[in-house]
Amino acid sequence: MRPFRRVSDSRIFSPLQRVGASGIVAVALAGGLWLPTAHAAPVPTPVGPPVNKMQTQSETTASAQARRTGAKVEVAGEGSETSKVMANPDGTFTMSTYTAPVRVKRGSAWVPIETSLKPTADGLLAPAASAEDVKFSNGGSSPLATVSTHGKTVSFSWPTPLPVPQVSGATAVYPSVLPGVDLQLTAQADDYSEVLVVHDATAAANPALKAIKITTATTGLTLSADHNGLSARDGSGAEVLHGSTPIMWDSTAAPNVGPPPSATSPGSGHVTALSVTQTPSTSELTIAPDPAALTGPGVIYPLYIDPQMSGRTQHWLVVSSSGPRESIFDDSTFPQQVGYCGDIVSHCNNIGTARSYFQIDTSPLQQRAGYTATIHSAYFYATEIHQYSRCTDEPVNLYEAGPIHSGIAFPGPTGAFISQASSHAGDTCGGAAPVQFAANQLAADAANGNWINITVALLAPNESDGAQWKTFAPTDAHLDVTYNFPPNTPTGLHVSHEVSCNGGLPTTSDTTPTLYSSATDNNDSPLPLGLQFQLWNKDATKQLAANPNLIGIANDTEGGWTVPKSLADDQYAFRATTINMPADGADWLTSNWSDWYSFIARTGPFDETPTAFSFDYPEGYWGSAQGTPGTFQLQANVPPGTANPPHFAGITYTFDGAGTEAIPSTGDCNLNKTFGNDGGWIATTSGNATLTVPSGLSPGYHTLNLRTFDDAHRLSPESPTYAFYVAPNVGVTKTKLEAELNTDVTPSQPAGQNIPMTTQQGGELYSNGWQLFFPGNADQQKFDLTFTTPLEADYALGAEMTKSTDYGRVTVTLDGKTPLAGTDKTPFDGHWQSLSRAYLPLNGAHLTKGTHTLTFTLNGTNSTTGNRYQVGIDYLTVAPLNNVIADNFTDAMNNHGIAAAGSPVNLDFNGAGLVSSTLSNAGLAPGQSTTIGGATFTMPAPNTNGNDNVVAVGQTIPFPANQQVKASAVGLLAVSTCGNTPATPGTITYQDTGHTHSNPQFPTVTDWIGSSADGAAFVLDQWSGGDHPAKPKVFAIFAPTDPGKTLESITLPNIGTSFRSTICDNALHVLAIGVRPVQAGWLGAWAAPIDHTIPAPADSDANRTMRIIAHPTVTGANARVRLSNTGVPTPSTLDHVTIARQAGTGAATSAAPAQLTFCAAAGKPAGCGLRSITIPAGGEVYSDPVALPSGTGDLAISYHSPNALNWLPVHAGSSTPTYSAAGDVSGNVDGAPFVSAMNTTAFVTGVDISTTDNSQGTIVVLGDQTSAAGSTGGTWVDKVPGKVGSALPGSIVNDSKVGLPPIARWKLDDGSGTTAKDSVGTNPGTVTGGVTWSSDHGGSAVFNGRDSRITTAGPVLDTTGSYSISAWVYAKSASNYMTAVGAGGQQSASAYLQYNKVFNAWTFISPSTDVLDPSDYPAVHASSPPTLNKWTHLLAVFDATSGTMKLYIDGALVGTTTNPTPWKATSKLSIGAVTPGQTAADDFFNGSISDVRVYQQALTSTDAGVLAHGDAPTGPVGGVGAPSARTAGATLNQTVTDEPNLRTVVVSLGANDILAGDSAATVEASLTKLIKATSADGLKQINRVDGTAVHVIVTTIAPLGLSPNDPREQQRQLLNSDIRQSAGSYGEDGFIDFDQAVRDGGNVNQVASQYLTSGSPNDSYYNALVQALLDAMNAFPPQADL
Repeated sequence: MRPFRRVSDSRIFSPLQRVGASGIVAVALAGGLWLPTAHAAPVPTPVGPPVNKMQTQSETTASAQARRTGAKVEVAGEGSETSKVMANPDGTFTMSTYTAPVRVKRGSAWVPIETSLKPTADGLLAPAASAEDVKFSNGGSSPLATVSTHGKTVSFSWPTPLPVPQVSGATAVYPSVLPGVDLQLTAQADDYSEVLVVHDATAAANPALKAIKITTATTGLTLSADHNGLSARDGSGAEVLHGSTPIMWDSTAAPNVGPPPSATSPGSGHVTALSVTQTPSTSELTIAPDPAALTGPGVIYPLYIDPQMSGRTQHWLVVSSSGPRESIFDDSTFPQQVGYCGDIVSHCNNIGTARSYFQIDTSPLQQRAGYTATIHSAYFYATEIHQYSRCTDEPVNLYEAGPIHSGIAFPGPTGAFISQASSHAGDTCGGAAPVQFAANQLAADAANGNWINITVALLAPNESDGAQWKTFAPTDAHLDVTYNFPPNTPTGLHVSHEVSCNGGLPTTSDTTPTLYSSATDNNDSPLPLGLQFQLWNKDATKQLAANPNLIGIANDTEGGWTVPKSLADDQYAFRATTINMPADGADWLTSNWSDWYSFIARTGPFDETPTAFSFDYPEGYWGSAQGTPGTFQLQANVPPGTANPPHFAGITYTFDGAGTEAIPSTGDCNLNKTFGNDGGWIATTSGNATLTVPSGLSPGYHTLNLRTFDDAHRLSPESPTYAFYVAPNVGVTKTKLEAELNTDVTPSQPAGQNIPMTTQQGGELYSNGWQLFFPGNADQQKFDLTFTTPLEADYALGAEMTKSTDYGRVTVTLDGKTPLAGTDKTPFDGHWQSLSRAYLPLNGAHLTKGTHTLTFTLNGTNSTTGNRYQVGIDYLTVAPLNNVIADNFTDAMNNHGIAAAGSPVNLDFNGAGLVSSTLSNAGLAPGQSTTIGGATFTMPAPNTNGNDNVVAVGQTIPFPANQQVKASAVGLLAVSTCGNTPATPGTITYQDTGHTHSNPQFPTVTDWIGSSADGAAFVLDQWSGGDHPAKPKVFAIFAPTDPGKTLESITLPNIGTSFRSTICDNALHVLAIGVRPVQAGWLGAWAAPIDHTIPAPADSDANRTMRIIAHPTVTGANARVRLSNTGVPTPSTLDHVTIARQAGTGAATSAAPAQLTFCAAAGKPAGCGLRSITIPAGGEVYSDPVALPSGTGDLAISYHSPNALNWLPVHAGSSTPTYSAAGDVSGNVDGAPFVSAMNTTAFVTGVDISTTDNSQGTIVVLGDQTSAAGSTGGTWVDKVPGKVGSALPGSIVNDSKVGLPPIARWKLDDGSGTTAKDSVGTNPGTVTGGVTWSSDHGGSAVFNGRDSRITTAGPVLDTTGSYSISAWVYAKSASNYMTAVGAGGQQSASAYLQYNKVFNAWTFISPSTDVLDPSDYPAVHASSPPTLNKWTHLLAVFDATSGTMKLYIDGALVGTTTNPTPWKATSKLSIGAVTPGQTAADDFFNGSISDVRVYQQALTSTDAGVLAHGDAPTGPVGGVGAPSARTAGATLNQTVTDEPNLRTVVVSLGANDILAGDSAATVEASLTKLIKATSADGLKQINRVDGTAVHVIVTTIAPLGLSPNDPREQQRQLLNSDIRQSAGSYGEDGFIDFDQAVRDGGNVNQVASQYLTSGSPNDSYYNALVQALLDAMNAFPPQADL
């Protein structure tokens, strides 16, 4: 109870208090925590051992924080209103319990007690924060006080209405409730006090004070009163609230007896007991003070009447030998008194001799698990508040005592003496202070007696000596005990990573295992524990090791000790004991030893890596169908006779990739377990097992990885990854056909061969235990295996073959015609040193339903002994991969390769594909058509399976009705994935009697991503599924057909695609099929094939007209014009095209131009009048026939472009002019609007003239710049009709190309001045710094390496497109970076052609971004330092279509790399330095530079050679970008085969090959590839209209003006000699000797002087070439039959 703040005359009644409050007991225990349990009984009752408690998580957390911070931390959840548990930094815990509450819970937090009174919502008063729910009246008739606890209440009411109280802090004073009497209520921590203050004797004489009435009311409680006080009990009889016997005291002051009396303590006042009676019928309490004590003589006012009440579980008692203080029990306001009160004056208020008793909780000392606590120290403390002798030390004795209660009187239950302490303290000597008593015996008695509590007594040593009189505080006494219990015997012994399955001994894989045990302490606040381990041999006869230091653990936790040395593979035993360790250094206590624990250590090597094999799933190939699971044989491969075979327990396997095997934990004993489709375990003690593949495994690619594990669950190294493919289930469940079973496969051999085919038994070597054996004995022997396919589909074929010493090489063909898996070129080699098996993937093929045959043909042998030609076959794989049929192209589509960007696609079987929007932009959306090389391709819509292209695997597809025509070729619009598809034959079947067929070769198609754009029909902007910077390319390839027969079906080439993902499975994807119809009645009259595509110049903006002059070589009734968009990535629209005869030599026409229409090209009926045409990207169109304009002059073909053009497909170096005009002047006659002329053409690539003579045909000249060039009289081809006349069997067209002009060229031969002239463009260079001029190398600029450079006004190259930079350099030093040519950006340059100091070599660099410090520098460089003081040719090439950078030095390729992030140069192009837009020029060149050229195309290796080797001083110049014998075959569809009714091809090539440095043999090989029918590109494959092969005539190479000592000249002469003597060895039908016609007889390396004007060929030169043609035609026998 809190003390009163005001003095009153009497204290009548105090409130009931909660039962459960107790005095302080502080127990300090090392390493543990004891939580008190309230016990109602006040007697020392032995109790059984409580359950051991382990340290809680809250204790662990608090302890860790205390150690970390060095400060005490409260343990969450283990405190109460009267107690708290603190974790100490040293690992111990301190529990403090107080007499009264010191805090209260508000929400989740503790707040301090705050007893100040506050108004409540119901108009009463209540303390702000107290442990008791108590409310006071705020005046009026409401109850004076109400106490509530757990829904039960007791209320007390004053008999009359109360005045409004005066509230101060925790006190409410109700004034004058009786005359001269105030009623005071004070809130305390867990109760309240009620005091009547009687101010004087007059007030005390009031009759109302003789019997004070208090009305009570209860809810859920029953109130009773007797001589022991008040008691409130619940329905079970348990006491909830309690009050001791009331007392009253006056204000007598006796300093030697005690402190002055007050409202909170009697002190030295006279004390009188009060009686309390209860009237049950009226619920009324009557308190009757002793009249003498109230108003008698000697009463010193104020007078206090106090019915002290409390609820305690630990108690205290004061007994005295005389007077009213005979027994005071549990009164917190009454001091504990000890000794004889010798105050003679006041007679000590008749106290006499007093003794004090305290009951202390000792439950934490009760026995644990049979162990008695060991006491290390114990002290009892009592707070002395007064003594008679003031500051003189006086003794007091501590005794054990018996139980106490309210009925005990003097002398009390005193027992054995414990100890004595002397002290002086209290109000007369400096204030209260604790007195310490040694109490070891006391604590030991409690522990030995197993008592729940113990009572002690304080007595004066001499109870007759008043000097020893003392008083003590009743609530501050406490007992501190340091103690512990011996720990329990360790339990839970085990070993690290132990596996204990199937009743065997535990087994561990640790070479230095950790031994574990658990331990518990018997202390209620458990002490830290230490574990001692001993390791012994398996018989426990020899100790092997023990831990030198204890392993410290907390109570009820586990500790381990790691054996310090590696254990051999053997059995062992260990045991453990536990020791507890008090923090204060007290004696350690030890448990008994545990039982022995035996285990096995598996420490020997375990490296038996398993392997997998399957007959059902050949490695890396297609196997059983989904839902028809096959098996794998798993084997650990333990060598026979192994001394200590592994103790296998199982195999773990995974289908999710290497390293994902499920690892059995030490507790896993069920080792036959599957984890869905992911993997599983198979139990095996032998290391061998059979694995059945989950039926739910999806079709397609999977991997299998394995590890064995032993009985310690040690894992072996992982097996190599076994890749396999689950075939789709399309209703065919049997995909493995046993070769030895006639029910699966029928063997046969050619008649007369008579080799006895047998079956051979081979046990586990073969899938069914047997194989089919062919004992061949000679090369080219063969046999067939016939099988039946249940449905039409694309199949994966394969064979499990046997290999041995006498086995030969084998070629495999399908159905007698299709070689499989390249075995025709590289036969399967069956030779091996020992009998073994090998799987032969035969790859994909489209098979119809029915019987098919595999033919195995012996093709040599590697063996040198035995029969050498034996063959063994175990089984065939015949696995359908879909249920695709080939009734038409749409049905045959078997691949999904086109989708929107970001959508799933699988063109390459690995998630990459074409983007539908880019195809649509190119005019290749479903339903759109494009014409290429005379064949029209229509893009199909996806079929019902979502497929959009046909992977060519030998499908036979009927032509649709509109393609069942006579044609000269069949075309495939295709892409090749995963590399270049090889030239492969297909089959064309015709509708004639017998359905004859031809087997033309389909040419190679280069990779859709990694190749250059040479020969590509379309270059698209984007692709899905990859980050390579290259652009995807679509090709049109053609195979010749018999033009005299009607097409029926096409059998696509079988590339051997097996539809496998994750590998690089080369495939030819056919997007559409087109045919080139026979063009009866037409002859080619003029041609201008596209050389290249250029960015549109400024004058090609919208609304312009171009007029092209064409020189036809034949005349007829009608004409048609071919328009081409070759190489342009987007469609181009021309809205007005006309044709007329040229008038004179300018742009005027002889008559009004005729309008051309395009009805047929647009799929509209004839005569529709459509004059506007949009040419698809990369495509071509023909105009409708129109009457050939009358007259004999050249033709003028005009077209109007209504829209701005980004790109132009051009033919350069035309011998006739092209005129340009603004607006649509296509119908203009006088030519006046056409103010500019050029020698390039665009879009118009051919003019055809009709003929009625079907015996005539088109003669095509396939040449280079030497044939494309001419004089004022035209080219030599232009002169042929006039010279040959009627001997010309039709027409002749010139499909030669002059090549690629640079977009800028600085020869640097200016000699003087500050400008470097651009000889071909409009980008002159400005000379800056110390540049000087030199005549060296035909003219050059000399740079000083400090500040000299030549710069253009702005950018010249678009460095995001393809480009090439050529320069001759002469370096004087290599000490710094030196840039020969730089395409500047703002901070850096997009392209550097330079000497790079880091690489110490010539380098081509393109930084990743235009910043000062780019993150990446894509670069290609030479492998050696530059040669100084020597002219060197450098060529840098970037191919935007493939993303590749190349560097050539002196014509030789020195390196290639990829540039993923090209960016556009935005600043000046510099020669001799680099000049960014926002930073200073840098990397100055030290030396000379000559002849700098830049191209907006990617040049070839031939071009590199031409540029590096240079032109001759006289004669024809080299053709950069012009055809060569090496390259011409790539564009035949844009030249030779694009001409109608092809009859003869004159091949006039080789000059550029020679100029590039090729040998004669190399050129001859190129010519052979170009011409021979055995080549897929061979001109001799092409047929004339009558079905015979076209004629091919070659020409010798005219002198190129090279020096006679130039190796190239020697190779030219050698090549010409070989051509003259070839006699058709290249496949040609004749030759024309241009060399002999124009060479100088005395200097055969030179052109005769009469044929040159200013060093260039003149008109006589070209006339001489025509004469050479005539001479060859007229020779006998003819050298050239056209």
